[in-house]
Amino acid sequence: MKKSDELRQQRAEVLEQMTALHRSAGGNDFTEEMNSKWDELSKRAEDLNKSIEREAFIEAEEVRKANEEAKRKANEDARRSVSKKTEEEKVSTEF
Repeated sequence: MKKSDELRQQRAEVLEQMTALHRSAGGNDFTEEMNSKWDELSKRAEDLNKSIEREAFIEAEEVRKANEEAKRKANEDARRSVSKKTEEEKVSTEF
């Protein structure tokens, strides 16, 4: 599992806790303790969002880099193949 997916799962768990806390108030104002817990969970969700954004960026860059390397290798292999065919043609026309 990708790191960003793990972080998304953690965020979902935090959001579930926030939802449960909200529902437990039953439409009433939060107590001081509930406000404190809400603030703690909210901060954790914000931190996870930032971490997810960073991880997703790094993962995308790794994929981009791998794709560029694969293209470079494919181009290099194609040049070698053309060069080899050219050499074979030169040899066959010399005789």
